Amino acid sequence: MLRKLALGTSVLALLLLAGCNQNTASNTGGQPADLTDNAPASNDATAENNGTASNPTETFLQNVALTDMYEVQAGQIAAMRSQSDDVQQFAKQMVDAHTQHLNELKKMIVKDMPGYKPPMQLDQTHQALLDDLQAANAQQIDPRYIAQQVDTHNQALYAMRMYMKSGDNPDIKAFAQQSAPIVTMHLQAINAIDRAHRGHLGAQASNVGNPRTR
Repeated sequence: MLRKLALGTSVLALLLLAGCNQNTASNTGGQPADLTDNAPASNDATAENNGTASNPTETFLQNVALTDMYEVQAGQIAAMRSQSDDVQQFAKQMVDAHTQHLNELKKMIVKDMPGYKPPMQLDQTHQALLDDLQAANAQQIDPRYIAQQVDTHNQALYAMRMYMKSGDNPDIKAFAQQSAPIVTMHLQAINAIDRAHRGHLGAQASNVGNPRTR
């Protein structure tokens, strides 16, 4: 299996650590926040059970919460099952970074959106991603996790930029503005890993087809 690809892991580590250091939240100890703690219950039973969003700001908060919860769980899976050093390192960073981000989101919801009850569990879309990751075999886990991470971070960055542009809550817009550079760094890091793995697989295929390497 892939081991210690010539990616320049020190550069990757700097990218990830720089992104995490931009978040001014305190260290949360590695356990994802329970978004429902201390949040006033909604009068809407559906919203209370499922984190239903009824306006653009709630939709944004719901998407961020679901993404953070997915990132923590996906990172735990990849950190445990990947046999590639760069993927393991990235996955562990995602667990830490998104745990911290989730806790900051919780604090902001209590302060700025006390009537909103955020989701308590993953939606079908994010759960399906986790199920797909769990079903991957040893050869599939890395490319599957990498592909999910590229897509998820692209979507998260788009959502943050859109809320920064048209959101109606100044504090939440500031939160999105603070988060966007971190997501960008995560995206740059996973794209670098993706290129390294594709390059390695391409070299392997070339060697297989070259009689001199047999």
